[in-house]
Amino acid sequence: MSYKYLQQKREYIMDKIVIGIDPSKHHHQALILGPDRLQIGKTFSFRHSSEGFQIKLWNYIQKYIDDLDKSNIVFAIEASTDVWQNLAYYLVRSGHLVVLVSPRITWSSRRLPDQSYSKTDPKDALVIAQAACSGYYSVFKIHTENQEALRTLAITYSKLKKNLTQTKARIRSVVSKYFPEFISILSPGTDTAGYLLRHYLHAEDYHNLDVQNEAPVILKISKQQHGVDTLVKLKKAAQKTIGIPRSGTEIEIDRIVLDAWLNTQDTIKSQLDVIEKRLHALAGQTDYFHILTSLKGISSTLAALFIAEVVDLYRYDHYKQIQKLAGLDIQMSQSGSYRGRGKISHMGNRRLRWIIYLMTRETVKYIPEVQIKYLKRQIKRVNYTKNVIACTSPLLQLIMALVRDRRVYGYREESIAQIVQLKNKYEKERKKRSRVA
Repeated sequence: MSYKYLQQKREYIMDKIVIGIDPSKHHHQALILGPDRLQIGKTFSFRHSSEGFQIKLWNYIQKYIDDLDKSNIVFAIEASTDVWQNLAYYLVRSGHLVVLVSPRITWSSRRLPDQSYSKTDPKDALVIAQAACSGYYSVFKIHTENQEALRTLAITYSKLKKNLTQTKARIRSVVSKYFPEFISILSPGTDTAGYLLRHYLHAEDYHNLDVQNEAPVILKISKQQHGVDTLVKLKKAAQKTIGIPRSGTEIEIDRIVLDAWLNTQDTIKSQLDVIEKRLHALAGQTDYFHILTSLKGISSTLAALFIAEVVDLYRYDHYKQIQKLAGLDIQMSQSGSYRGRGKISHMGNRRLRWIIYLMTRETVKYIPEVQIKYLKRQIKRVNYTKNVIACTSPLLQLIMALVRDRRVYGYREESIAQIVQLKNKYEKERKKRSRVA
C-alpha cells in the first residue's frame, strides 16, 4: 500500500468519531475514540440480537456522544469469520459508514497498547479502532443483488469442490484396500469407475465379470475411451491382487460404505452442475464476462468465479490491486546490503488466488503475452509452479487493459513470431539439460 493512498484513508475519517467493535458469536465488544483519538468513556458490550443492535448499542453510544450525526460517526469492525456480517449490514442499511479491519492487522497490532500480546475483548476493540484511524481498513459496501448472488454462488461452488475432492479421496481409500490394482487402470473419480464400483468392488467380484455384456455399457459411459481392453485388464489384475480378502458381513459393510461415498459424489456433482449454469447466467450479464472468455484457456466457469471474487473490475485502477487482494503480491526481505529472495505474501483471498492460478496455468499454453514470460523463465530456470505464478502479472495486466478499452482479446503478429523463437530456444535448452542429466 502506497503512503499516499494510506494518507488519503486516514484523512477520510480524520475528524470523525470511530467506534471500534470486536464481534463474537453472542456479544460484541465496543469502544469509542473521539476525533482527538482519545478514548471516550468505558468499553461496553451488546448482544448479537435485534434488541442489542437497535436499542442497547445506541443507548451506550448516547451516554458518551450527544450528537449522533451519521456523517460524523464511523464503525470499525473486525472482519473475523462471519459473525460481523449481520451487524455490518444493519449499520450500512441504517445509513452509517462501516469500515472493516483485517484480523491479521488486529493480531499484529495487539502489542502496541500495553506492550504485551495478551488478548481481551476490550483491548481488541481498542486495537481495531486505532487500526482504522491509522488507515488500515477497507470500506464495507453492499453490492448489487446480482453481485451478491454471484459471490454467494462462487463461495458455495468452492466449498462443494473441496467436498468433492475429499469424497474422491475417500472412495480411493476404500478401493485401495480391497482392490488397489483398480486405481492404476481407472481413476476412481471418473463416471466409468463409478459404474464399475457400484457393481464390482472386491477383486473376487471381477472373477465372474462378463466382459462382452459390460463392454458396450462402459464404452457409452466413457465416450469410447474404455471398453473390452480395460475390462480384460481388470479381470487379470483381480487374479493377482494384493487387496485385503473379505467375506460375509465384511463384504456387505464394504458395499454400504462405498455406496454412501459414491452417492455423495453424485449428489455433489449434480449440485455443481446447477451452480455452474447459474454462475454463467449471472456473470454473462456483466460487461467483462465476454472479455475474459475471449482469452483462450479461461473457461466460462473460471471467468464467472473470477468476476464473483473481484466483484467489479472497474473499481480497480491497477492490476497490482487485484494481485494484493489475492495475496499474490511480492513480499520482500531487505535490510542494509542484505536482500532476500522475494516471494508471494499469501495474505489475501485464497479462493481468488486459486482461480487466478488456474487461469494462468491454462492461458500459458495459448496467450502469447503470458506465454512469453513463462518461456523466458523456463529457459532461465525450470520451475513450473513458480514460473506459472510469476505469469499472473502479465495475465492480470492484459485483463485490466482489455477491460479498460472494453474490447475482446485479439492476437498480435509480433507476439506470435516471438513465441516461435522462444519455443525453439526452449526446446534446445531442454534437450541440452536432458543430455547433461
